[in-house]
Amino acid sequence: QYKLDAVSQLTGFAIIFLNYGVMYFTYYYPVMTDIPAFFLSVALFYFFVKGELMNVFLTGLIGAFTWPVLLVMAAALILFPKAQNEFIPLKKSGLIGMGVLSFSYAMFMSWYLLFNQAEKADIAFALPVSFGMLPVSIICIGALYFFMPFVLANRIYFKWQYYREQFNGNRIFAVVFLFVVLLLLRLSMDVKASSEYLSFYHQIKIHLLYAFQRPMITIVSHFNYFGCVLMLMIIFWKKFAAYISGFGLGVAGCVFINLFIFSMKPESRALIFFFPWLMIMLSLFLGRYKFSKIFYALILVFNFATAKLWLYFDYIETPVLQDGTIDFPMQWFFMHLGIWMSESVWLWLCLAVTVSLLLFILSLYRIEFSRKGILFYKKFEPINL
Repeated sequence: QYKLDAVSQLTGFAIIFLNYGVMYFTYYYPVMTDIPAFFLSVALFYFFVKGELMNVFLTGLIGAFTWPVLLVMAAALILFPKAQNEFIPLKKSGLIGMGVLSFSYAMFMSWYLLFNQAEKADIAFALPVSFGMLPVSIICIGALYFFMPFVLANRIYFKWQYYREQFNGNRIFAVVFLFVVLLLLRLSMDVKASSEYLSFYHQIKIHLLYAFQRPMITIVSHFNYFGCVLMLMIIFWKKFAAYISGFGLGVAGCVFINLFIFSMKPESRALIFFFPWLMIMLSLFLGRYKFSKIFYALILVFNFATAKLWLYFDYIETPVLQDGTIDFPMQWFFMHLGIWMSESVWLWLCLAVTVSLLLFILSLYRIEFSRKGILFYKKFEPINL
């Protein structure tokens, strides 16, 4: 569809499929809905790009009974079906203002969850929140929230004309009909059990609270589970966010909401429904540039290393550590579920993330030190499409 060259296609394949979450865990634990959610997420984006809105409708309906957030994502794509949109950047003041609002939300929720509500990491064998490291954890989370709104920093989203061009009666009717069909199917099922997971507060709490366990535990968990996609997103975030905005408010809005509500949870498998979009769009974004051979090699190496295809889980009696987490050899399994990693694993993953970031930066830029400061010269160039 996007006419990527062979190198970019191979790189994209590695980014999307060569990782622990897709190539290992899903086959180790096939009874979970992770694989269907991954497949439906890819299908949803594919049908959107192809302009097949009926298939977007059907995929969203199936997704409602597989990973319910997919239903909302499908509705957004139906309302905003245009896959190629103009990008007009917001003024710097507007961008900073959106970032400050997002940052303020993170600061307020930090106080509300940890001090007002006195919430704790109370899942069995989970790494407890370190209150000694809490100031660093809060600052790191706030920094991540500051940059999330960049995907919405497109001036056309703040113009009424954009919505007049996007909306029409048929698409609005399709979205209403989608939810009506879901409601009728749900009412036809005799389900009497209730669940705490349905409450809005629980959804906010469960996806943010565990990000306070240790500083940047979310970043290292996603790196460990999905490979280098997050490292590349951090490096290219401003340009990548602008690229995401070009897919329209349906895609950009979904990315922002998923980042804002769900992405902070260190249990990375809970984002299996969302990361395919990021990995696909990052692959398309990288396909617009020509990089050095070292850069492409690093993607393959880091994703192969984090996929850990050679890893075998040996179920033998394993001691519980003093902080409540499970020690090795069972930690080989629990370390991939984020919330249950031990502190030593977190430290080693922090080191791995730091090294990977440095190596990627060195492969992308020639760095020179001068009296005026540190100068970065690009080693990559755009491809004329």
